[in-house]
Amino acid sequence: MKAISLLISGLSAVNNALLEICRVLSIALVAAITGVVSAGVFWRYVLNNSLSWSDELAKFLMVWLVFVGAPIAMRMGDHVSIDMFPDLFPPRGRAVLMAILLAIVIWFCVVLGYYSLLFAWNGWKQVAISIGRVPLFWIFVSVPVGMALILLVALQQFLEQIQEFLAPGTGERDPFLDRYEDLLREVGGE
Repeated sequence: MKAISLLISGLSAVNNALLEICRVLSIALVAAITGVVSAGVFWRYVLNNSLSWSDELAKFLMVWLVFVGAPIAMRMGDHVSIDMFPDLFPPRGRAVLMAILLAIVIWFCVVLGYYSLLFAWNGWKQVAISIGRVPLFWIFVSVPVGMALILLVALQQFLEQIQEFLAPGTGERDPFLDRYEDLLREVGGE
C-alpha cells in the first residue's frame, strides 16, 4: 500500500508540474489564436488584403491547444462522461470500474501515441508553405505529446483507483485539483 502511495505522490508531482506548463501554454495558445484570427479579420475586411497564413496558423495552434488542454481536462474529470452508471456502484465497485476504464485509456494512449509518433516523423518531409516552410512534424507531434501527457494523468488516476479499492478513503486529494478548482471559482465568480 505504501508503494502505491509513493508512486501516486511521485506521479502527482510530475503531473502537477507538467499540467501547470500545459495551463500556461493553453492560455498562451488562446491568446495567439485570438491575435492571429483578429489580424486575419482586420487585414481581410479593413485593409482588403487577406493574409495567406492566418487561417492555417490558427488551425495549427488549435490542434496544439486541444492536445495541451486535454490532460488538464482529464485530471479535472471534465471530459464528457456518464456519471449515472458508476454512481450505482458502492465505492469499491466504482473503483474497479474506473480502474478498468482508465486501463483502456492507458492502452489507447499507448497505441495512438505510438502510431501518431510514426505519422509525425513522416511530417519532416512535408512543409506548411503558407506559414514559412515549417515542417509539418511540429504540428503532427502535438498528438503524441498530448497522448504522453494524458497517459501520465491516466496512470496516476489508475493508481488512485487501485488505492481506493484496497483502502477506501485513505487517498489524499491532489493539490492540482484544489488549485485549479480555486482558479475556476475565481473566474466564475462563485
